[in-house]
Amino acid sequence: MTRCVALVIGVGDVEGFRVLPDARDDARRFAKWASSQGFRVIEKIDDHAEVTIHDLRDVANELHKEATTTRQISKLFFYFAGHGVCDGDSDVLLLTRAKFDGHEAINLSRTMNCSRACKIPHVGFFIDACRILPDVYAQGLPLFPGRLSQDKVYLDEFYAAYPGRPAHALRPDEDPASVGYGVYTECLLDALWGRAREAIRLTPGGEHPRAVIAESLEGYLDTAVRRRAGEHRIVQVPQTEARSRWQPHVISWIPGDSDEPVGESEDDAERSSEANRRKGDASHQEPAEMTAEIAANRSAISSAVESMADGMTISLVGAQAKSAEVSRAGTVEQFPASQSAWHFRAPHSKPGPIMLHLDKSWERRSIWPAFMVLPGYLTQVRVGLRGVEQVAFLKFASNNQPDVLAWAVTYARWGGLISKNPRVVDALYETSNPTLAVLMAHAFHRQGEIDEIRKLLNHFRERQMPIPFDVALLGEGRFPHERDVFPNYPWTVRGWNILADTKYGGFERAVRPYLAPAFWTTLLDPPPKLVEQMVHHDC
Repeated sequence: MTRCVALVIGVGDVEGFRVLPDARDDARRFAKWASSQGFRVIEKIDDHAEVTIHDLRDVANELHKEATTTRQISKLFFYFAGHGVCDGDSDVLLLTRAKFDGHEAINLSRTMNCSRACKIPHVGFFIDACRILPDVYAQGLPLFPGRLSQDKVYLDEFYAAYPGRPAHALRPDEDPASVGYGVYTECLLDALWGRAREAIRLTPGGEHPRAVIAESLEGYLDTAVRRRAGEHRIVQVPQTEARSRWQPHVISWIPGDSDEPVGESEDDAERSSEANRRKGDASHQEPAEMTAEIAANRSAISSAVESMADGMTISLVGAQAKSAEVSRAGTVEQFPASQSAWHFRAPHSKPGPIMLHLDKSWERRSIWPAFMVLPGYLTQVRVGLRGVEQVAFLKFASNNQPDVLAWAVTYARWGGLISKNPRVVDALYETSNPTLAVLMAHAFHRQGEIDEIRKLLNHFRERQMPIPFDVALLGEGRFPHERDVFPNYPWTVRGWNILADTKYGGFERAVRPYLAPAFWTTLLDPPPKLVEQMVHHDC
């Protein structure tokens, strides 16, 4: 007999942070719903005792052992309410002692990755926590053992907010001592209990005639959370990646015998979803900051395209470079093009890594972006307030589809799943753009579609093109040594998270203390020996 399990965590008291009594209450309410659905519920709420990473890892290891040996856990839901931070492309959920011990936290990004190896076909993460930049150094640990897997897993991600944004809680009255509720959890539970008609779909032949499925829950939360927050003059935009389908991967069964259609039909929902995907953008859902970033990316690409005629190989926007470390003997020739862009010629006749020492700093620490240069391409780098926000490879004398590239880079950096967008997929295979290849490989990996990554890898090999490190790492599940893989380190912070769960985790541990909170690999005050190792180590 298969079973469903819910691991419910509520941490209201993190030393050095504001107390969140609503986090405990919200966790108990989610646990009550899960019990009503027949889940085996494991509660870890800090009512009377601290919540520690070792206790949680013990629980997760037992679940992993049970799932892999019996294959009788069909569904695992993970709920967390409390404080969270988003360090680059890595989400971290804070536990009781996180302020003073960086390991007393859950590295959510690595936990999601490792959950794919648990032989559980449907895994859902429901996270009611902020995703703001950290005020505390906490890299956290993954809950599950670090193993890569090729098994198909339907992994649904439901976040209360986008990266860089807070999640809000409200009090039901003016009494500051009263226990409030999280805006996101309130809307989530309305849907799960069947109180939100627009989140329900007809499920003929199922356990019940109606259910909440991931796709309908995604659409409902996107509207309901915004509306509920707006009623209180605050802004909150949830982020959801719904990948499962209705049976057997239902989120919540809704008991009842009514045959009355609820919300839109399955066919209508599928048509609506497909229509949105074919629009080629997400402007109807994009926050203003995302729209501004897309425009900044497009402007930077346009500036880079204009410099192609001069034979430049690097275009840097948003900062100037003090110096450069580049593999294979030679120097970088620098040309100031305007007040906002600097262009370079690098000596490469072959692909190779490069690190630039920028004139900008973050928290008084020097910024060193690490990327690569490719023959036949101009490498366009745009630096934001906290590090590199865009790396785009533009092929000389080619249609680089700058609009698609600018949107895809932004959407992926904000946590979106670009593999659902047909314009991005078409652009990738038409242009074989290395930037899109990295973004798409990570998107496929989040969906557990390893075979799709291997198809992408073979696509590059058949054309005898250099293969980005992240693509080889995600497609082959190990540290890439092949001569056609460049450079010898991940392009993205998420790539480092994946590398940490391989036998080459020692390399990741050496680099981790210097990684900036950015999407693309950016180091803060790296020691000279580390720069030398990353740049001059021969792949």
